Amino acid sequence: MEMDFETYRVENMLRTKLLAPAIAAAAVGGYAVYNHQDQSGAATTNVISEGETKAAIELANQPAAPPVFQAVADYREFLRFDVYPNWVKDRWLRVSTAPYEPGLHGMRVAVVTGVGPTDLSGSLTYYFDNTHRVQKIQFVGTTDDASRLVALLTQHFDFKTQRSLNAGFYMAGSKRKPSGVLKLGHPVAIHTRRSGQVMVFLEMLAPRSEFRLSEKAYFAIGNEMRVNQ
Repeated sequence: MEMDFETYRVENMLRTKLLAPAIAAAAVGGYAVYNHQDQSGAATTNVISEGETKAAIELANQPAAPPVFQAVADYREFLRFDVYPNWVKDRWLRVSTAPYEPGLHGMRVAVVTGVGPTDLSGSLTYYFDNTHRVQKIQFVGTTDDASRLVALLTQHFDFKTQRSLNAGFYMAGSKRKPSGVLKLGHPVAIHTRRSGQVMVFLEMLAPRSEFRLSEKAYFAIGNEMRVNQ
């Protein structure tokens, strides 16, 4: 059966804009390669480990799967702390375990919210404590326009704009005890023609959580603080 143009356009956008970043993020649990400035202001690059590289390559070599996404009108549908492990299993067909965090169990899923410029694509991880309550949420992925995500976090999760040499940097809580971080940056290489694509790293703690952000989040905060001193 002949495919109509709109169906072709949507499927092509899913494969180029959404599916590939989601696979990469799910494979390594973060940026494979990420640009930043060191204390002198020189550009440096973080490189993932050999094991993570191998995992990403193996996953990339797997046969292509049909793109699947769930349209999301409000990101608060999944950026929420009132859910339990069974809710995650019921909402997503495929759930994987996340790298170990002390005292927490992570459940990771692929998120593709749509094909619009403000939609998100990447990996979403819920970290549950021993009472099965969400204590931390992490999202790593891409978008063409972060304004929708930024508006949500600043209006409903108390994130504040910070000075940054990257595409954007936002924090919740204090510098001494941060409860959330959003880092927006440009990837080293873009394999599509969508030059406006933005890398997204988001991590936030549940209200009154006794846990702390990940080392990756603290690295992002420390790097921004050094650059902007």
